[in-house]
Amino acid sequence: MPLLPPTDRDLNKEFEVIRSRKRNLGQPAYTCLSMQNDSHDAVEGCWAAPLGNCGGGISHEHLVSECLFKDQSVFVQGLDWCLNKPKQVRIEKLTGKILCKNHNTALCKLDAAAGLGFEAIRNAVKMNEDRAKMLYINWAHQQFIIDGRNLERWFLKTLLNFSFNRKLIIGPGNHSAGTVPEKLVRIAFGLDNFEEGAGLYTAFRPRETFILEDRFRFTAKAQGPNLVVGGFIFRGFRFFLNLLPQRLEMIEGSNLFYRRANFAWLIGNRESHRIIIDWSASKIHPYVRRHGA
Repeated sequence: MPLLPPTDRDLNKEFEVIRSRKRNLGQPAYTCLSMQNDSHDAVEGCWAAPLGNCGGGISHEHLVSECLFKDQSVFVQGLDWCLNKPKQVRIEKLTGKILCKNHNTALCKLDAAAGLGFEAIRNAVKMNEDRAKMLYINWAHQQFIIDGRNLERWFLKTLLNFSFNRKLIIGPGNHSAGTVPEKLVRIAFGLDNFEEGAGLYTAFRPRETFILEDRFRFTAKAQGPNLVVGGFIFRGFRFFLNLLPQRLEMIEGSNLFYRRANFAWLIGNRESHRIIIDWSASKIHPYVRRHGA
């Protein structure tokens, strides 16, 4: 099925965040709060309203998880107020009234998963820089493990944040533009699964060089009036979230790997470390695994 390139930037179909200054980032910070008790069936303006259990009124949901760029100023481009020229803002100000407090709170573990994934890539890059200066040291091989299922759900949540109440139909079908189908809401909250072929793909071109810097980009891929694929740059690596129930093999000259990601660093003639995005368990703690000495 052919995919059309993104068009009409006024539809907010492309968005980018770049860290504006260097600093010691440390560990990503996040807080999960308990659900509010003042629950109602639905709150107007909450994209998760099809689940019911809305409560607490409309909150200021971060369009991109704050923990990716904690306590930083960032350059933003692609929203109504910065369509063609990047503007500098504080990350905590980059919000939208798109979720009630109850549902915003319920998704906080996805923000944590994204923050830990971002940090794993940072740490892998730092390890490469450090070990390149110590070629003759017998350092241990290491693996950085990222929870693929929660990362996939975070990409979906972020796609919905940007496409809710916009001019594209979200996913396949002929429902109203800018509304979120209940099936996608349930997947975002871990209550349902993507059909075979739908979900997260890693993209790679032969001999591709990745620029691994603090950068996030979202691009909507439309087929006619329907948003069917979200393209992402996540700290230098490229991903596509497919909303269609069919396998994709290539997009824009990139080979696609369905729910598989394995990035290895070679230093000299040996492998130093790698990042593995793992879908093999429903809950995986991101941590470093050591192999050998």
